[in-house]
Order: sequence, then C-alpha cells, then structure tokens
Amino acid sequence: MAALARELKTRRETVEAVRAGGREDLALEEEARIAILAEFLPQPLSEAELDALVEAAIAETGARTRRDLGRVMAVLAPRTRGRADGRLVSERVARALAAREAAEAAAGGQPTPAEETVGGR
Repeated sequence: MAALARELKTRRETVEAVRAGGREDLALEEEARIAILAEFLPQPLSEAELDALVEAAIAETGARTRRDLGRVMAVLAPRTRGRADGRLVSERVARALAAREAAEAAAGGQPTPAEETVGGR
C-alpha cells in the first residue's frame, strides 16, 4: 500500500509539472492513471476525520505544548498512514498544540516557552 501511495504522490507532482510546462494532454493522461491507482487505496481522511483523530491523539498522549508534537505523531502516524499526507497531519497537530498552549497561557497567565526564553533567560 505504501508503494501505491508513493506512486500516487509522484504522479500528482508530475501533473503539476506538466501543467506548468503547458502540456495539458500529458496532465490528463496522468490524471487518468491517478484515478486508477486511487481505486486501490483507502479513502483519504476528511478534514473533520483528521481533526478528530488529532484531538484524540492529543488527549491520549496528554500533550500540552508544541514540544509534545513527536509523541502525538508517534500515536497518530500509524492511524493516518496512506489516508493523509504526513506533512498535513504534522501541521494540524502543531496548530492544535499551539492553540491549546496559547489557551492555557491565556487562562492561567503562564508564559509560553517562547516568552520564558525571551523574557526570563
């Protein structure tokens, strides 16, 4: 399955490249191949499904700050592999942790790690 996912990603990149080169005919051929490959892969996660998985992994790991990103990704990566781009998953986790960290700092008046470094040395 991982090989098919890599092939799909490569072909999507190829579509972008050939379109940038003005070769719409080649782009259409690649899109047809993409459609065939996609039939053999699990359905991609919707944004809502991905957000729910991110929140569940954060809760499961007890993550509170951006420094916990690795722990959350270790739990989440096997659940999203082949169904969501790893970079997108990581960005969603980072954003959720940053929001959680900011909310805790605002509620408790605690400085964020970045503020501690700048202000407290």
